[in-house]
Amino acid sequence: MHHGRQALIMAIIFTAVPIMLTFSSVFIPRSYRVVQLVFVLLVYLSHLVYFALCAWGFIKVKENKMYDFPVIMRYAKKLDV
Repeated sequence: MHHGRQALIMAIIFTAVPIMLTFSSVFIPRSYRVVQLVFVLLVYLSHLVYFALCAWGFIKVKENKMYDFPVIMRYAKKLDV
């Protein structure tokens, strides 16, 4: 349950960030192609960070260590599951 709560919070955060970036890029004019490229790169970077954190969490679970991601655990403790 400990690691599951953290995974749920991470999944919510890393799903919301690319969605917000994608919808906010709609308001950028087509002539600003470099800015649009930056938004696309940020979306891919957020996916890369998410998969890296998931892999790190998986390694900690496999080692049977109770690891708390510093920011995420603060919100995961509020879940009453």
